[in-house]
Amino acid sequence: MSQLNIPTTYAAKVTVPLPDDDVIRPVIEAYYGAPYQPDMTLNVVKMFAGTGAHFAGVIDTVNAIFGPEGINPKHRQTCMMRVAKGLNAPYEWQIHSAIGRNVGLSEDEIAAFASDGPVTGVGSDYVLLCRACDELTGAKTLTDDTLSELLAMFGEQSTRKYIFSISIFIFMGVAERLPRPAGDHRQDRQDDEKQPGWVSCQANWRWRGVVQNETASRPGGLLAENRWRPDGCLPRRI
Repeated sequence: MSQLNIPTTYAAKVTVPLPDDDVIRPVIEAYYGAPYQPDMTLNVVKMFAGTGAHFAGVIDTVNAIFGPEGINPKHRQTCMMRVAKGLNAPYEWQIHSAIGRNVGLSEDEIAAFASDGPVTGVGSDYVLLCRACDELTGAKTLTDDTLSELLAMFGEQSTRKYIFSISIFIFMGVAERLPRPAGDHRQDRQDDEKQPGWVSCQANWRWRGVVQNETASRPGGLLAENRWRPDGCLPRRI
């Protein structure tokens, strides 16, 4: 696989600033029912909290997609990687390729998802989902052929979930236009080798070295009882 196929740099130079802590503190505390801790909160969560009244709906949606009644974890990560490729989003690719490995995707499969042209050489389910991602990321709609194949392969309910989830992944890729210092992605990879972090495993979030269920939280985290942590899918905080 050529490294050039993997998103590595952002073309954009302008970002939306992170919201002030005083602005998002009441939003986050109202949702989680726990004190807001800036140093333990992901930038993406802060950005979503900066939308105010939209925050609860966004996080509930993310929780549903990543929760036990969401879509197949391998399929989910396939779609997230292919959307990251389509949007040329390095940080999202870095995160979701790591999670893809954690849920069992092979290096050959991940390499295929980074291809510049149509995805080939992997399972027919992955090929179809990647085609759907390409169409929704590019043309913003599905062709009749692709939609017909999705319905035939996955059925009506799962097809609804896949289309909705891919649309959310595109939204997240666009919304996560966060301020990052130069070299941030490389440093994330280096730090991830040394620091504890979150990895995703089917319907559980795993704190490295400790396996818990939905009520798991890292020390000092914002997880309220019986809630999925919205950044549980990420390997480490920003």
